[in-house]
Amino acid sequence: MHQCPHCPKSFQYRSKLTRHLLVHSSSPPTWYQCSRCSSKFKQAASLVRHETEVHGPSVWSCKVCAADPKVHNVPVYSSRRNLAEHIYFKHPSAYADMLEVGDLSVKGIKVKAKVKCKVCGFECLKRDMKKHMRRNHGGEVGNEGASGGPLDGKVDRDEDG
Repeated sequence: MHQCPHCPKSFQYRSKLTRHLLVHSSSPPTWYQCSRCSSKFKQAASLVRHETEVHGPSVWSCKVCAADPKVHNVPVYSSRRNLAEHIYFKHPSAYADMLEVGDLSVKGIKVKAKVKCKVCGFECLKRDMKKHMRRNHGGEVGNEGASGGPLDGKVDRDEDG
């Protein structure tokens, strides 16, 4: 066990203690401000937990779509992951900018690239290809329906770029 030198908490892993020590730091590298109240947090995960527990279930809307006067129905998502995927695929340059500034909408989320159906050309996330094949091509074909190429595979875009 790894004991915190500032309080009675102890942790099984050194990495958890290292993260916890930010709580005792007087000058953290970044403060995460709640958009609904004046609360501030030293860890992004603490802000997400606060928003969920204090302000009810989170609803995430696309800032890029909201700023576009041509968009009348701004998409709303029930999770940050779904919002991040929307931004990555629909607004790639905005996604890169948001990563660079550490925007909480996309920070720390790894977005997976789309795959293309060999039968009809439909593009979707790899996790959805079996469902697509079952619904549209008469059965569970699995990932055999996914074509190779630049749309396949995992995109390792996270807070480190």
